[in-house]
Amino acid sequence: MEAIFITFAVVLASHLGLCEALASVAKPLGRTFRKVIRCPKCLTFWLTAAYQIGNGRAVLASVMIS
Repeated sequence: MEAIFITFAVVLASHLGLCEALASVAKPLGRTFRKVIRCPKCLTFWLTAAYQIGNGRAVLASVMIS
């Protein structure tokens, strides 16, 4: 259930343009980071997976949920 809320929050942030604003100031963090932020699917996948792994879920289960 938590993964749904994280996914909703990421999609909402992307829709509102907050991710683009973050990408414009994130130049020192690297090209790959900026590419992930600009892609809504990539950003949703990685943030949902990171949240699940951070809360103790197995890596494979986290990837499958994401």
